[in-house]
Amino acid sequence: MLAEKQADLLILDEILYAVKFELLTEDDVLELLEKRGHTDIILSGREPGARIIEMADIATHMEKVKHYWNETSSTTSGIEY
Repeated sequence: MLAEKQADLLILDEILYAVKFELLTEDDVLELLEKRGHTDIILSGREPGARIIEMADIATHMEKVKHYWNETSSTTSGIEY
């Protein structure tokens, strides 16, 4: 997909968990990022390695401050899943 320049944006949701649980290596992700060209890539998950952060254009750490789950134990389609 990246080699054929088929997308302007690629979202790899929870890929950092795949690295954390050793389904992929950090080197696999870095190799993919090296091939991104003009494609923007969004990686989500937790605990990115220092080398992934170094290669990133933007790195954000999000933290829950308040969530209705704490009181209702329910989720909302389209937001949590």
